[in-house]
Amino acid sequence: GRVSRSDPGFRTADVLTGTITLPDAAYADDSATTRFWDRLHESLASEPGVAAAEFTSVLPMSFNEERAHVYVEGQRPTRLEDARSAGFRRVSSGYLGAVGIPRLRGRSFSDADRSGSPPVVVLSETAARLLLQGDPVGQRLVISDRAVTVVGVVRDTRANPLMTDSPTSVVYAPIAQWPTRTASVVLRVSSGEPTALAATLQQVIARQDARLAAGDVLSMRRVVDVVVSPQAGTAQILLASAFIALIMAAVGTYGVMAYTVALRTREFGVRVALGADPHRIARGVAVRGLTLVAVGLVGG
Repeated sequence: GRVSRSDPGFRTADVLTGTITLPDAAYADDSATTRFWDRLHESLASEPGVAAAEFTSVLPMSFNEERAHVYVEGQRPTRLEDARSAGFRRVSSGYLGAVGIPRLRGRSFSDADRSGSPPVVVLSETAARLLLQGDPVGQRLVISDRAVTVVGVVRDTRANPLMTDSPTSVVYAPIAQWPTRTASVVLRVSSGEPTALAATLQQVIARQDARLAAGDVLSMRRVVDVVVSPQAGTAQILLASAFIALIMAAVGTYGVMAYTVALRTREFGVRVALGADPHRIARGVAVRGLTLVAVGLVGG
């Protein structure tokens, strides 16, 4: 199904997000990085009020987007840059379910999709359509010189509207197979306002590593609002500009009319003295003013 402008393709109502970056010196190798995310997942998931605790390297509708060149195994282009480019998101095993991105084919990730197990990916429906022919499940792709097997297809999510109106072509990969030192925590709350868990999130992170804290702690709804608001702001500016232009046009028309009336004041006085109807004179002035406005509107 296509993603409408009002439906971003993922849940926003009960989700809290925050971004963590691990220092290179303390998390120099992939195993240390993976252990951190595993322990943080366990700690957050056990907190009261948390229905799910997951991670993603890129939030949906984000201004940031990691991209990767992707091609069908055995069909490497002469130049890698000629391969199709897709959004690349490293996610924890339960992320797609936690944010409510529906599975359309195959399976999602599991805890078995870890380092040492066969590399797998899940594609958005647009990525599957652009990259592969026929049933994508079971087909093989190459990403960053690593061959991977497609195990599932999920619904598209809406892209950042400031970049494109088309759904995002995304390749999802298990964070345990593609470790990253920067990821966004995605907490789905069981009840109440998501931001009520902001302090809990920071406390759990600090207990694991006192040097760390989450940045950009926002509800998912707010994340989407921040992305969409520049468009709304632009519309407001255009509306305000149009209103100012209308005022300026009105002031300009008033100035012209005031000047015309001032020049004709003596004429009007003579006409009234000779018996002309003052209301008829006023109507004539008004009609002339409206004619000027109409000409101005038609002319631009």
